Amino acid sequence: MDLRERCDFLPTLGLELETKIPNYLKPYYLPIIGLSLFLLIGCSETNNKYVFMTSYMDKTGRRGLYSFNEKICQDSLYLFFENGFDTDTLDVRVGDCTRNLLLDTNSILGLADFQSFGELKNTSEFSISINGSKNHRVEILDQKMNKWAISIRRDTVWITVLNNAPFYD
Repeated sequence: MDLRERCDFLPTLGLELETKIPNYLKPYYLPIIGLSLFLLIGCSETNNKYVFMTSYMDKTGRRGLYSFNEKICQDSLYLFFENGFDTDTLDVRVGDCTRNLLLDTNSILGLADFQSFGELKNTSEFSISINGSKNHRVEILDQKMNKWAISIRRDTVWITVLNNAPFYD
């Protein structure tokens, strides 16, 4: 009993069980399937579209006039999550401590969150992952590099060391 006999009860809807590929499409058949699979897989990946830029020079233009340097501990790491966060999930890792954050930037203050981590003398780096992206590692080259500003502009994450603690009003 062949397939046609077993499926007699099904309406055919004008479709035939055998499909033939026209001869002029045969050379393109395999590349078309490959391209289709590539597009399906490429469009289903997680969001890894962020470019991370780390600046070890403070070019923010913030002077010490409004700083709170005397009020912060020199042995702690301070991360200021500033502009561009819109219901973003972050994984921040400093040493053995990992924090999962959900951030939204307050448009009036220009600040989404502030995190501090103690005992900087035992830490030489921290890493950040945004919305499931690959971890970006930032080296702490000097003990004075304990204040960092993190912001997002379009698809770029800017991580900048700060000479002075920022003031938000």
